[in-house]
Amino acid sequence: MTGNYASWGQGIGVDAFCTVVQEIERGGEVRKITAGAASEIKAMIRILERAGFELEAMRRGQELLEGQPVDRLYSTLFCHV
Repeated sequence: MTGNYASWGQGIGVDAFCTVVQEIERGGEVRKITAGAASEIKAMIRILERAGFELEAMRRGQELLEGQPVDRLYSTLFCHV
């Protein structure tokens, strides 16, 4: 899907991500879900936001993207336990 530009912007990624999150929550034993993305990967950051995750932390220069340091953003979602 990543390379299939025709499927971009149709909500497929957020639907898939939310389905996984719902399954995790349905288990009932998880209090908090944490996910991370490089700051340059805007699509993943939007998916996290649309799934209800909130930015919790940032590690500056944590990743290399095309040889350049980029920040790693960590977002969390508290489950209904």
